[in-house]
Amino acid sequence: MPTASPLAIVRHMKGLLYAILAVAILRAGTGVCRAQESAGSSSPAIKLVLIDSKTETLIGPMPWPRNRHAEMIGLLSRAGARAVVLRMYFRDRGDATADATLIREVAVSGRVYVEMSKASEPEPRPFDEKWLSRMSLAAEGKPPRKTISMKYAQLPFIELAAAVRGIGSVDIILDRDGTLKGLPLLVKYGKRVFPSLALRVFIDVKGEAVRPVVLEKREYLRLGPRRLPVDGYGCSPITLKSAGAYPSYSFVDVLKGRIKPQVFKDAVVIISPAGPEMNVSTAAGARNAAELVAAQLSSLFEAFDRSQAAP
Repeated sequence: MPTASPLAIVRHMKGLLYAILAVAILRAGTGVCRAQESAGSSSPAIKLVLIDSKTETLIGPMPWPRNRHAEMIGLLSRAGARAVVLRMYFRDRGDATADATLIREVAVSGRVYVEMSKASEPEPRPFDEKWLSRMSLAAEGKPPRKTISMKYAQLPFIELAAAVRGIGSVDIILDRDGTLKGLPLLVKYGKRVFPSLALRVFIDVKGEAVRPVVLEKREYLRLGPRRLPVDGYGCSPITLKSAGAYPSYSFVDVLKGRIKPQVFKDAVVIISPAGPEMNVSTAAGARNAAELVAAQLSSLFEAFDRSQAAP
């Protein structure tokens, strides 16, 4: 692999900083939703593909040429993955040819989701209002009063953004002792409300069964005939399984064909960096942020199944 230039290293460090900021640490008082430890889930299979130390040793640290991500997306899509969820932004400077390959694979897949989060500065190129409207949560009603608000958002580059199926946030609220307290299902960006990454995937997987989406009295999220309670921050309780409950695979092993593609058929696959800086302290022990996205998604399926029909 060619040696990275000083400028590339700076960009990589900036990317890591944004990744850490994506795990937004909001020191909150009491009353925010709590994580609950439990086993069992009615959700579809959720599997993790992690960019771990093994991957970085064998193919180098990120940022990578984007055709490498395109190769993974194509592999998982052809394997029949129900959704491919990317916990990354693709904000480093890319190569035109590699970018085109990534955009093409994402468009052909039609089931790729990318994370959004806070940014410290506005986008260099403004996003089209029509795209923002399509990516936001099409919901009736007003969000909870303490819903996290973003002045600027970290989004995929415009050409990639146009090709993805959806975007969603991964904001994390910590208790005073630094332990996970809740994951908001909603964030505000400008005049619009956006779903969490898990909620975006959940709505698309369930389809018409969860429409219309309604925010009721700032206290409930109604998904079709079901009503889920949310607190003032837009959180709903999540179920934390034991460590390792979601099958995980090293990115390099999947890419090199050491894992049979059919293991990903009909699964929601979350691709994420897996360094220790991505871990979050929870009541059930340290969890990678990808595991928290998986937990929120699984909990949404469970809550939908057991919640009462809205009157």
